[in-house]
Amino acid sequence: MPPVPSLEDELPLLKISVDQSSDEVFWLDFAGNVLYVNDAACRITGYSREELCAMKIAGLDPGMSPGAWEASVADLREKKTQFITSRHQCKDGRFIDVDILAIYVNQGDREFSFAYVRDITERKQAEALLRETDRKYHLLADHVHDVIWTTGRDLHFTYFSPSVMALRGLTPEEAMAEMWQDALTPNSYRALRESREQGLAAWRSGGSVPRNIVMELEFRCKDGSTVWTEMAITPIFDKDRTPDGAVGIIRDISQRRLMEQSLRESHAKLRTVLDNLPDLVLVHRDGIILYVNPPMIENMGVSPEEVLNTPILDYIPARFHARITAAIRERKENGPHEPYEIEVESPVKGHRVVLIRGSVIEFNGSPAVLTVLTDVTEQKRAEDALRESEEKFRSFVENANDIVFSLTPDGITSYVSPNWTEILGHDTAEIIGKPVRHIHPDDLPRVREFIRQSVATRKKASGIEYRIQHKDGTWQWHTQNISPVYDAGGTVAAIHGICHDITGRKRTEETLRKSQQQLSEAMDIASLVNWEYDATARLFTFDDRFYNLYGTTAEREGGMQMSPQTYAQEFVHPDDQHLLFREIEKLLKTTDPGYRAEVEHRIIRRDGEIRYIIARIGVVLDAEGRLIRTHGANQDITERRRLEEALRQSEEKFRSYVENANDIIYSLTPEGIFTYVSPRWTEVLGHDARDVLGKPIDLFLHPDDLPACHAFVRQVLDTGEKKGGIEYRIRHKDGTWQWHTTTASPLRDDAGSVVSFLGICRDITGRRRSEDAIRSANRQLTLLTGITRHDILNKVSVILGFLSFAEMKSTDPVISGYLEKIHAATTAVQSQIEFTRVYEDLGTHEPQWIDLSTILSRLHLPATIGLFADVKGLQILSDPMFEKVFFNLLDNSIRHGQQVTAIRISVHPSGGDMIVVWEDNGVGIAADEKEKIFERGFGKNTGLGLFLSREILTLTGITISETGDPSRGARFEIRVPKGVFRISAE
Repeated sequence: MPPVPSLEDELPLLKISVDQSSDEVFWLDFAGNVLYVNDAACRITGYSREELCAMKIAGLDPGMSPGAWEASVADLREKKTQFITSRHQCKDGRFIDVDILAIYVNQGDREFSFAYVRDITERKQAEALLRETDRKYHLLADHVHDVIWTTGRDLHFTYFSPSVMALRGLTPEEAMAEMWQDALTPNSYRALRESREQGLAAWRSGGSVPRNIVMELEFRCKDGSTVWTEMAITPIFDKDRTPDGAVGIIRDISQRRLMEQSLRESHAKLRTVLDNLPDLVLVHRDGIILYVNPPMIENMGVSPEEVLNTPILDYIPARFHARITAAIRERKENGPHEPYEIEVESPVKGHRVVLIRGSVIEFNGSPAVLTVLTDVTEQKRAEDALRESEEKFRSFVENANDIVFSLTPDGITSYVSPNWTEILGHDTAEIIGKPVRHIHPDDLPRVREFIRQSVATRKKASGIEYRIQHKDGTWQWHTQNISPVYDAGGTVAAIHGICHDITGRKRTEETLRKSQQQLSEAMDIASLVNWEYDATARLFTFDDRFYNLYGTTAEREGGMQMSPQTYAQEFVHPDDQHLLFREIEKLLKTTDPGYRAEVEHRIIRRDGEIRYIIARIGVVLDAEGRLIRTHGANQDITERRRLEEALRQSEEKFRSYVENANDIIYSLTPEGIFTYVSPRWTEVLGHDARDVLGKPIDLFLHPDDLPACHAFVRQVLDTGEKKGGIEYRIRHKDGTWQWHTTTASPLRDDAGSVVSFLGICRDITGRRRSEDAIRSANRQLTLLTGITRHDILNKVSVILGFLSFAEMKSTDPVISGYLEKIHAATTAVQSQIEFTRVYEDLGTHEPQWIDLSTILSRLHLPATIGLFADVKGLQILSDPMFEKVFFNLLDNSIRHGQQVTAIRISVHPSGGDMIVVWEDNGVGIAADEKEKIFERGFGKNTGLGLFLSREILTLTGITISETGDPSRGARFEIRVPKGVFRISAE
């Protein structure tokens, strides 16, 4: 046999041509060893030539699946060239995307791979950015509430966004098939055509054509109705400034037109309602009282003449004067604001808490403030008590249109969409790279707090309204939706948002709300209904609002009037009817014009529901002091009664739970001082509760566990959420240490400040002792197994070495055949012993939540196989070795599929479980082998891959089976039971 030419003899000739290449160049043998690299490879990967030549290809591609190199070698032998896209890991840990051109080289009886490797990381990043930009554009166009359309030069529609269905009842395809004259009513089409002809005339004469044309047009709907819209049209010109079509946005303004009509109607109703509202109502201008209703007069204990034209602050405690003054100023400048509470002293009812709602209205021809005061004293007491009780069991627990923007975490604008300039007139360069600007100074604190709250709660926030300045100096109203975006480490990376111009709507709404909001609040929020009683006719007179409360209609009850006997028989609870009749007798006898009464009783609605009612009653007497009629208002107080009952039951549940719970319940101040421990504390830890209360918890915790416990408390404070799972040691009265685990929730006051921590802890000392014993036994077993495996592998290595010498020396074909079989058997033994190293780690670590898409992204397939995966953000709770399941499935497809060109991974629910399906288009698996392939030792190689896969999955109750049709390829079903999977938010 002639001597084999040395690779080193050939490399110097190639070195001259490849060392100057900007691409990486590698020489590899078919065992995966790196034989030679050029300078570019060292520069790009960060390794020296000596380090690279000491590596195998797996050192550069650690994600390479088992068997992938052997499959690539076989493909290269057959095709002589390969083009592969892969990833290499540099010395500093970075991954780079690469294109690889491999060429087959045969020198004598030695085979090599000569590979050109090009870094395509920047190209990949650019492609990803382009895809994301295109996706965001289409996502925005397809999901905005307004309708977006485009036309070509012939004015035929070329696009309609899906929102046209909500506006006109047409699909985008149906809308695109229409002509303008079919889509619009005749008058609107005529106006549109005239506007277009004016624009064309200006263009033909060389004049300027408006960039943005806004018109109000009436569109036809599919069902024959019409809808009024505001349409913004932007002409499109080609490079020669020739009209080439148009793009536009259509916005529904039907509701705005209805509001304008409602405004006119509500003005007439407002004054009538003010005179008849049963709640406390007053109207003032600049703090001077102009009107008070009778209940207000009654509570103030003065006559109307004494109240009118006096300052409102005369009747308010001094400590609330600043709040009232600020509210008056805010209403005058900004309109309605959030209700607030104050405390007052009523000469009639004493100390009361009232909820104040105010709005600017037109009163006697000039702006004034309508204020409604609701007595919430009893409700506040019940709600506060209930909230305090319920918080012991739980802690306080989710786009508008037009301008799209992004902010950095510190509030710097990183992006605004181009229509920023069209809508507000400012160039984008004025805002990019700068803090939020142009917002009205009075609104800026609210906007900043809105953003801060969204980041703090880690939730999308929407609906804030604020003013923003146009370049021409005017203020426009906008509304805004934002979402914080987090990086892989859970840190805020950016804040994305959309803001929408609502200036036109606000102008109409502000006027309408001045009258209509207070009307609704006065009559509906408190569930109030008016009625009158004619003392002569002995009849009640009701209205529709009264019958709504009682679950019926005037038509059903035979009209608007009813006798006391009929009312009591039809609606009043039998046990409370005497209360009604007793009060009527008093009314008929009274001669006091200021007589007032309250009657609390139960009613039975027509649907059978029993509700609690307070009837507040006043009288009207004639000149001789005889009763003419009574008038009153009924208020539904059922919810207050239910709150009181819920409070009682909640306190009873808490007491019963604390006294019977096996776990210790405790309460701490934010500084860690005990304010409460349940009786179980003494039973478990021996300390008397009196020795614990008022002392810091640190006195009882093991010193080594204090840092972890303090960090746990800080985490609860920072997140404001319930936390659990921490384990620590706590001292028994006898001096021994016990292991406990705890769950804690922050309790907050009305201002949102943490006032205490409520926790539940459990004794886990026995469990910890068992875990320590198991870990000790596992360590000893692992040590023994490792020593035994090491000794056996050493002996196997000696056998393989001597077999290699024997094969080289043997000239007898028969003996060589025997030696080859011995070599194969010994190699199989070596592989099986190596397998015990993998199997040894199985189940030794806690299960983890593993993202399936992350595993699939690390699979490296031959260039001839395509991978198609749709896993929908699926995460699976499994052993950390879960990744090997999919590497083994890929190896199975490559080794045994023979003709596999495509692999598809999909997921779908089945009952309460989730099924993960792995399919390839190879030769498939015979019916009699579908179960055998999971047995240890079955197969053409080691027979351990699918056996190990089933073992890994079994640890968390997951099963795997082969269900494919042999004529269509292999199909593996992985069934993940309920509770072992979750779908992460995208």
